[in-house]
Amino acid sequence: MLKATLLDTSELALLENGKPVPAQFITRATWSPNGHVKWAGVDFIAKYDKGKPRDYRLVRNAQKRLSPARPLSVQESQEKIVVNTGVIQFEINRKQFAGIEKAWTDRNGDGAYSDDELIANGRGGSFV
Repeated sequence: MLKATLLDTSELALLENGKPVPAQFITRATWSPNGHVKWAGVDFIAKYDKGKPRDYRLVRNAQKRLSPARPLSVQESQEKIVVNTGVIQFEINRKQFAGIEKAWTDRNGDGAYSDDELIANGRGGSFV
């Protein structure tokens, strides 16, 4: 970003072919402590039409911003890391890394993960 042009990433929106799409924004660096945004990170799901990427543009307009219905969350403890994408949740053991040890899918869309939605359990490696 140009110096002194963006105070906060909440002013940003992402457009896909001219229409707002859900995205998450984070400030990666500032021009000075508590200063304007120098580098911004944008997380979103890109789409392609017949192998060609759609047109994506970053704009400064809070009116057009869409947030993901269920944003990504990460919780850390001494024993494990729990990642929740809103559709799937998985656990990684911090003390004895063996990849993803437990994983659930939110089959019923209620935002909770129950035992009947468990799809992986045990030291299975890095892929589900």
